[in-house]
Amino acid sequence: MVVSETALAAALPADDAVDDAEAQLTPVVLFVGALMLLVSMVLNYQLKLRRVVLVTESGTAMLLGLLTGWLTWLLLPVEPLSIVRAHGLHDLIYYAMLPPIIFVAGYTMRKQYFFKNFFTILLLAGPGTLVAALAFGGGHYWLVRTGALQSPTVAGIEPMLTCLLYGSLIASTDPVATLSILKEVKAPTVLANVIFGESALNDAVSIVIFNVFRSAALTGDDFDALSAKSACADFVRNVCGALCVGLAVGLVASATTKRLRTRPGAPSPAGRARVGAVGHGAGGAGGAGGAGGARVAARPEDGASAEEDDHCAEPETEVALHLVFATLSYVLGEAMRLSGILSLFVAAVLMRHYSHHNLSEPARTSSDVTLKALATIADTAICFTLGLAPFSFRLREHWDFGLIGASLVGVFVTRALAVFPLLWLANRCFRSPKHRIAWRMQVVVWFGGLRGAISFALAITLDETRWTYAPTIVTSTLVIILFSNLVVGPLTKPMLVCLGLTTGRGVPEQLSSPLLQPELVSSGLGSRRFAELTPLEAERYSAALKPKSKFHQAWQIIDENYIKPYVGGKMRAVQSAGSDIDSGAD
Repeated sequence: MVVSETALAAALPADDAVDDAEAQLTPVVLFVGALMLLVSMVLNYQLKLRRVVLVTESGTAMLLGLLTGWLTWLLLPVEPLSIVRAHGLHDLIYYAMLPPIIFVAGYTMRKQYFFKNFFTILLLAGPGTLVAALAFGGGHYWLVRTGALQSPTVAGIEPMLTCLLYGSLIASTDPVATLSILKEVKAPTVLANVIFGESALNDAVSIVIFNVFRSAALTGDDFDALSAKSACADFVRNVCGALCVGLAVGLVASATTKRLRTRPGAPSPAGRARVGAVGHGAGGAGGAGGAGGARVAARPEDGASAEEDDHCAEPETEVALHLVFATLSYVLGEAMRLSGILSLFVAAVLMRHYSHHNLSEPARTSSDVTLKALATIADTAICFTLGLAPFSFRLREHWDFGLIGASLVGVFVTRALAVFPLLWLANRCFRSPKHRIAWRMQVVVWFGGLRGAISFALAITLDETRWTYAPTIVTSTLVIILFSNLVVGPLTKPMLVCLGLTTGRGVPEQLSSPLLQPELVSSGLGSRRFAELTPLEAERYSAALKPKSKFHQAWQIIDENYIKPYVGGKMRAVQSAGSDIDSGAD
């Protein structure tokens, strides 16, 4: 049911009555929202137990949001969901809901496989995002110039800038649904590693590009060659600055937690071991049968000291410090007009590598559970809001179905332009022949670039400007997000089956190496046959056997000898063959 703007305005009561009605409606809205979150999480839990992938976790929350919005629309005669278009919604999403999700993504990331695919990920997240944004915006502008779409000219703002704004916000990916399906069907892990890594950096890049175009649009400047040069400089400054903020906060957080539990005159838990060089030659003293390696000399009282430290620990304080430092990295980046998402992600990676191992055992367990719980609540709340949002746009002029159709086609075309050429380049330049990403996997990477909360959060900042063309961009973005998660996401499993990518064990490619024969394993994992290991144990053993590059070896020596003594972290047993065996998860 679509009504005219005049009829809707006539149905609204006086200003005082509206304020009073909204005040009375707030607890009702919060109650309904909390109830729907509860229902969504219970449904998702049951779907996981039954291994149902027809509806994804994010899709469940979106469907509940759509149902709630539809029922409210039918039962109430006036616009009841103005909260979705409120000025504070962007801040609520951007400062309350997104940070836990971004932090957990960096905190739980398997660093080894992220950096193994780093150049591939960097190509997709950097040039790939830029290509997708420019191609989408340029294609939209071409359709406007040919008269196929309505002109987005608004109050002196160039149509080209408006189209580029739309392209930059829609270039952000959120493949949570795809990743859950890849894990469920045990697809080759290179897919999950590349898709996850791209999304982790892609969000920050798309936000930076969007802010550059938005600043130009708000100032009314013409977007010429000089503006493009300035935009590139702003982009580099933003990314480099965010990296520095994340590094600084992550290291300060780690140094703080290292000294938090250190008693006067006693060594810290992370400082009781040190990597030293081993003599050259086979069978050198303390060596592991190779030259130029390194070893760890651990003190026998480590276990007792650790138990005593845990007994005296205050896990609630340690977990609270982690949360505060995470918040600090995000808001500091935003306050400096940098990418808060990128600074938070970098800080999370560093805090996992160093600070996490400085915590007591209860605090480590509690922090993992607490952070994941917060991220789950935030993700569910965002998806529910995305389901509600379409019913806040009730006017006929808010919906441009030509734009929606062109946008749905455009996201797939521009995604292909960004993915296939860059993955071809990555295969030729950065990946060995046996580790190249096959065309079947490239199709999944292309198909798995779903849209999510970042695109919506950026779009509603345009709506807050009250540009007449902005609501059509918001509604088109919402349709793309809903289509991605409710249609494209569930189709990922049939695509994987058709492409023959569901036969793997869900463990890394190294497990197919001829080095890993079914023989006894005695590397800290017990005397068991390889076939008896769990996938996670096999993954660690595989990584331990694989020789490290000279750069990796040099980094480990620097990390163990010159960084961890000051900021803490878990000491590793670095083997002479250039590999390390570590029972940790990261």
